[in-house]
Amino acid sequence: DICSTAEVVAKKVSACAGAYYSGRWFPVDRQGSMQLSTTHGGSSFRLSVSKSSEVYVDLALNAGTKVSPRIAVYISENGGELKRSEFIDLELNNSITAYKIAENLSPSSTYNIEVRVVGVSEFEDRWDNGGALSVASVRPSPGGSVSPWVDDRAKVLFIGDSIVEGVAAKKEKGSITRNSAGDEAFGTIAAQLLDMSVINNGYGGVG
Repeated sequence: DICSTAEVVAKKVSACAGAYYSGRWFPVDRQGSMQLSTTHGGSSFRLSVSKSSEVYVDLALNAGTKVSPRIAVYISENGGELKRSEFIDLELNNSITAYKIAENLSPSSTYNIEVRVVGVSEFEDRWDNGGALSVASVRPSPGGSVSPWVDDRAKVLFIGDSIVEGVAAKKEKGSITRNSAGDEAFGTIAAQLLDMSVINNGYGGVG
């Protein structure tokens, strides 16, 4: 977990307070706060929620981002099956923006939520300008609480190109981000079948 590394602990990254991160994340100092950034489709973060009717994540797109990324939200209630709730297309701006990732939750229930970065254009300038997104914080509605939902399953690492990352996996018409499926890449599906935690390190353009 990136949040347990000495560098992130020393920098007091606020995004770590409410979530567990999987995939390729790294700390960045942006807009006066320490955030966790990813340039990669397939990265994800997980949280447990209680006594809250809504959940928000504060995100900012990195300066180099030219195509709006997409995230997918998965939710389970009281230990039930984790199911995809919705896709969210992120606004193409560099300011911290609040996105509602869950609503109409029962305050008497406990929810596990996983947010997966599913659509990142393989043509983004990921290396020099860090094209993609950063997480500033995760927060519940007033009176609620969020905490990291730790994935303590065995981990499996997939390394490769855009096919591994899930770029254009849906074979649908439309933008690259809508056509990508970091949450449905073959590595993610294989890990689910094996009940393992996936680390998807595929990168478009390296094959």
